[in-house]
Amino acid sequence: MARLEPEFAVTEEPLPVLEAAAGGAREVLAGLIRRLADLSRSLDTTSEAEERKRRRFYLSLLEVADAFDRVLRDTELAEMDEIARNRMVGVIATSDLLQDILAGEKISAMEHLVGKPFDPAYEIASETRVRPDFPERTVLEVEEKGYHWKEQLLRRARVVVSKQS
Repeated sequence: MARLEPEFAVTEEPLPVLEAAAGGAREVLAGLIRRLADLSRSLDTTSEAEERKRRRFYLSLLEVADAFDRVLRDTELAEMDEIARNRMVGVIATSDLLQDILAGEKISAMEHLVGKPFDPAYEIASETRVRPDFPERTVLEVEEKGYHWKEQLLRRARVVVSKQS
């Protein structure tokens, strides 16, 4: 068997060469880390801006949902003629469609507020009414629903609250 001889001889000590290469690699790596941090900050800023835009858009959709709620709350189907009832069925279907869209975006209405203690973190008291038959600061009525988005508060509910005198 023929023995392979190296075609070149190592003329430098390997340790200084490796140290120089490692130093250069550290500089490159530090530069990459700085660029990655800059990109991450840029993405965070972009995602925060996008989230603010989505939040504003969702709040505008909630205004539409509120309009549907007012119409549906103030309308009695039994008092309408057949044509008006048929139109109202369309309004109800459209309202349901909007609620489905909101649910698909992980937006949910706050439920079961009436009869519970008023919580200013989740509710705005738009009115107080003297009601000695209820404990002080009990939610009597919901005027405008509150909503959560992905488990976070999107909009506080507007409520009527009891007072004793």
